[in-house]
Amino acid sequence: MFRDRIEIKSPGGLPKGITADEYVNGDISCLRNPILGNVFFRMNYVEMFGTGVKRILFAYKDAKIKPKFEITDNVISVTLPIINNHYNVTEDEGKIINILENEGPLSSSKIAKMVGYTKSKTLRLMDSLKEKEYIKVIGNGRGTKYTL
Repeated sequence: MFRDRIEIKSPGGLPKGITADEYVNGDISCLRNPILGNVFFRMNYVEMFGTGVKRILFAYKDAKIKPKFEITDNVISVTLPIINNHYNVTEDEGKIINILENEGPLSSSKIAKMVGYTKSKTLRLMDSLKEKEYIKVIGNGRGTKYTL
């Protein structure tokens, strides 16, 4: 548990026959340990219908910061950000967030012009926002755009 998120790691990758997309979309569920699942069901800790991922996605549907699912052959990792619908940003970063919320995907030059910062300062701020996973990069080279 962290101040801004909860991270859950489950050893062992996905069960055979389930793709990462099916797991992340909550389309398919496969109980790994039916005996343990039954015990937790009887203790009312789980519902045993495989709706956990769908419930997570539903809980975050209006959240600004979405959960992050990382799936490898050996580990499934889920990061659940605290739902407060506030970004943890500086005042300068907040200006960029506000522009992207209202204007949609924009180039770094357009963002720099709109916030009134130099291109290098804007890129530094956007690197910080990318590191915090608040903004995403679309494309590359001269056609690169940034969005929430």
